[in-house]
Amino acid sequence: MLPTSYRKLVVKKLSTNFKEAIEIVEAALPEPGVGQLLVQNLHAGMNASVGQLTGGYYPNTPPVPFDLMTEAAGYVVAVGPDVTSFKVGDPVVVPTGAGFGEYQLVGQAQTFAVTEATPEVTAFLISGLTASISLEQVGEMKSGETVLVTAAGGGTGQFAVQLAKFAGNHVIGTCSTADKVALLKDLGCDRVINYRQESLHEVLKTEYPRGLNLVYESVGRETFDTALNHLARFGRLLAIGSVSEYATGVESVNKPRIYSKLIFKSASLRGFFLPHYYKHFATHLARLSELYKQGQLKVSIAPTKFK
Repeated sequence: MLPTSYRKLVVKKLSTNFKEAIEIVEAALPEPGVGQLLVQNLHAGMNASVGQLTGGYYPNTPPVPFDLMTEAAGYVVAVGPDVTSFKVGDPVVVPTGAGFGEYQLVGQAQTFAVTEATPEVTAFLISGLTASISLEQVGEMKSGETVLVTAAGGGTGQFAVQLAKFAGNHVIGTCSTADKVALLKDLGCDRVINYRQESLHEVLKTEYPRGLNLVYESVGRETFDTALNHLARFGRLLAIGSVSEYATGVESVNKPRIYSKLIFKSASLRGFFLPHYYKHFATHLARLSELYKQGQLKVSIAPTKFK
């Protein structure tokens, strides 16, 4: 028997303070309509939440209050008319939905079947898919390249490091703590740079004078500038985020226009926004799941439960 109501998190105020921004709201449990599923959420990711709280990530932030959206894994508890792909009891994942609620209503086209709804498979949804799809479709990653992954110890960075290594590349990763240095070495990172102890610019200048073939960049600001300056001929800088600006907004700078850095290297700057690549979700989710099943792909999950 399903409840008549459920709890969810809504953004009531744009703020960098999570507790100030969020409110727990009780709402009536909806019934699925044509082509819809009602999913009970068991695990949710935190990837896009910071940007939503400040209005600094999505191009068009909705007016408050709005549901806090994120990826989630759970089980189907009800199906609407004409739903043929899923049945009650199926474990599923929803890459872009209302994951910060006890339940969510979602279209079957936005839902993917999995063998089990676990924290690990939840990590594939935004972090894993962003790395896998962007490196292949936009970054055009090859073998034998020098690849820099910034924020490599973070959620999506960990996947990018491993996928770049699987492809046969030399991988450099940046991070900020000793624990993350150890983690990245365990993931196969060839050169780990703790930017609190070493200068990214000096390491690249000294150890990689031929430049970077591909950069997986999610930090922004000075890190972006440094990576751009160290691109090799035909190098590609793949911008997937700018976490350093989510809380404060986009930084205004007065510098030479970016084409002055690109033209004479035949280099390129490429942006990536995951929702634009929905048609690739199923293929890459299956690929990540298989790598994990085979024990090749490692997924780092924080042991502390969120309450």
